[in-house]
Amino acid sequence: MAGSLGLSSRGEFQRQEGEEGGAVLMVAFLLEIGCEEIPAAFLPGGRASLKAAARDLFSDIPGAEPAVDAIRVTGSPRRLVLFLPELPLETEARSESVKGPPERVAFDSDGNPTKAAIGFARRFGLEPSALEVEGGYCRARITHPARPMVEVLRERIPALIDAVSWPKSMRWDDSGKRFVRPVRWIVALLGTEPIVFRWGRIESGRTTRVRRIKNNGASEDLLEEIVVSSAGGYFDVLRGAGVKADHEERIASIEKAVSEKEAETGFKVVRMDEETTTAYLADHVEAPRVIEAEFDQAYLSVPRDVLELTMWRHQKYLPLERHGVLVNKFLVVADRTFGDRRSDEVFCANVVSGNRRVLSARLADAKYFWEEDVKRPLRERVPDLDRVTFQKDAGSMGERVERIRRLAERIAPGFGVDAAKASEAAFLAKADLTTKMVFEFPELQGVVGRRIAEEQGMDAEIAAAIEEHYGPLGNDTQVPRGLSAVVAVADKADLLETIFGVGLEPTGSADPFGLRRAAIGIIRILFAEEPNLRFSELVSLPSVKRFLRARLLHYVVEHWEELGGEKGGTLNIEIADAVASAVPRHSVVGVGESRKTDTVPEEEEEEGGEIGTAGEEGKGWDDPRDFLARLRAASRLPKRDDFEDLVVSFRRVANILRKEGRVPRGEGVDENLMSEPAEKALWKRFREAERFVEERLERRDVDRALDAVADLRPAVDEFFDKVLVNAEDSAVKTNRKRLLDDLNRLFLRFMDFSRIPSNAKDVSNA
Repeated sequence: MAGSLGLSSRGEFQRQEGEEGGAVLMVAFLLEIGCEEIPAAFLPGGRASLKAAARDLFSDIPGAEPAVDAIRVTGSPRRLVLFLPELPLETEARSESVKGPPERVAFDSDGNPTKAAIGFARRFGLEPSALEVEGGYCRARITHPARPMVEVLRERIPALIDAVSWPKSMRWDDSGKRFVRPVRWIVALLGTEPIVFRWGRIESGRTTRVRRIKNNGASEDLLEEIVVSSAGGYFDVLRGAGVKADHEERIASIEKAVSEKEAETGFKVVRMDEETTTAYLADHVEAPRVIEAEFDQAYLSVPRDVLELTMWRHQKYLPLERHGVLVNKFLVVADRTFGDRRSDEVFCANVVSGNRRVLSARLADAKYFWEEDVKRPLRERVPDLDRVTFQKDAGSMGERVERIRRLAERIAPGFGVDAAKASEAAFLAKADLTTKMVFEFPELQGVVGRRIAEEQGMDAEIAAAIEEHYGPLGNDTQVPRGLSAVVAVADKADLLETIFGVGLEPTGSADPFGLRRAAIGIIRILFAEEPNLRFSELVSLPSVKRFLRARLLHYVVEHWEELGGEKGGTLNIEIADAVASAVPRHSVVGVGESRKTDTVPEEEEEEGGEIGTAGEEGKGWDDPRDFLARLRAASRLPKRDDFEDLVVSFRRVANILRKEGRVPRGEGVDENLMSEPAEKALWKRFREAERFVEERLERRDVDRALDAVADLRPAVDEFFDKVLVNAEDSAVKTNRKRLLDDLNRLFLRFMDFSRIPSNAKDVSNA
């Protein structure tokens, strides 16, 4: 940059060198959309949407492309702001070559232009003689002259505002325009020059507004108009009027004030969500002021969870604690643009008085509900669940509890948990749904039940399970353990079976019953607890099994590293699908001896069966521990130099068998019917590999077992090169197919190679 003409941060001119050495004048750009109060929950999405639309806009304006990376979008409850520190005063002049009709169509044999050439030239205001011929086609060279940036933005900003999307929008007049809340003013400046346009009934200009209350303390909401002289000075102008328009600045201001309060009082703020608490509060205010207040100490008899929920979720207060114990004090983040402007002392006193009055009313209700609920034994509430509808086609909550209880009792031994204790915990798990407290605060279901159970002297582990069986609620929350895990899995499995059973499967993004969350919850718990349990012992509907299988595959791909995959490595979903489609004969992990699976029935092994691929019928995913162990081993295969050849060879085995359907097993492979050296060599290598695999799996060494299977590839290739499977002698033909069948069954104990694309290169590079 050379020859500064001012400071771009203040909106005056900057001069940059153009491509041909000419000066390019740069100025700041501002767009402020002023409106009525935007809900705090909508602001982050609105800012992101405006930024995406702005990137599209400036990427499409010649000469403005470099400004795209400097786009800054911010805002507050009353304004959404787009700011660029530097934008050229003019667009860049550019030329382009437009392809027209073929030369043979555009000109006759004498070289004269035809109607096609004349019409094409006329489209661009050119004479036919100005057309160029390149590569057998006519081309028109069009020059787009530079235009004032103000003119371009005047034409395009209305569409930019239209492009901002919201979860909900509204109309407020007959202009047809929609926005999250009624738009009351628009400021648009390029440097010091206003960009004047109309959007609906609003005409843009340079006048912004801030909220004020009359000095006499009157309650009506007034707006004070403030003129913004330059785009670069916008934030300073609003800051001078007491408004922090930048949400990042408000976040920093709140964080600083909270830290000062903690240091001053010795209390510590209880953050309900460490990452978003302050950001959410910042989107409620334009001029944050952090004020300490208190409530009656008598309310501390209410369970802490209820107090915190009431303060944060309902009132957006920050609870305070000392040495881990909640105290009867809280912080309010107030908006200084409200209230009496005569003195800060009066403002703070009014905030404390008003918020204490509001909170006291809420806490009085909570205290009454708690004292009433705790009087009645939790067990006595369970019959009341028969009168609570779970889902109109799925019976009552009482019926659901009985199903959960039976399932929890049945699966408990697999977790090493006492079945009777699991039955009792499941029986009480939903009892608090009939309490006044949960009716008023639905978010506290489980929490209230646990607190009542503890108050009534119940077993601590059962009390914990009443609360924890709802988890895990998100990717980062703790996974239930022990007894809580048993009840959680039973609860989620019943939810899936019941809701799928009445035909309410998730569609698209709609999942009102949280079935995806339930499936992921089961998967996370089974991976964490490693119980002696299969998915098929939890659910029976084919649609639920397919749903669980799909969720399982996506989960292991997305969380591969934390599941024990190579650090920094990735897992391709085709590999996961191949392992999930396996037909294992024995579990390769577990406590004590390997257990035989139910995947390949004994009679099928003896009499012959449908062979080739397991497809979606394969149960390689059914045992979570076994699936994960085989998946870890299989994830290493793409690193082999011969991986593509291995997939091609093993797929060929499966494809031949698939065409044959069922192969009669008879007495098995007869070595006496073998005449070709290649088939004898393959048979020998197969038996050696089979023995080695059994030995390795007994020692839980899945990696070396699968390597032994993969090392069969050269012998398989030699067999296909030298041996004709469909021999003329039917006995020899059947014997060779039995050999391939044995090979395929060995492959399928680990994974179904036919599920991997024939072009395995993409998988190996994943």
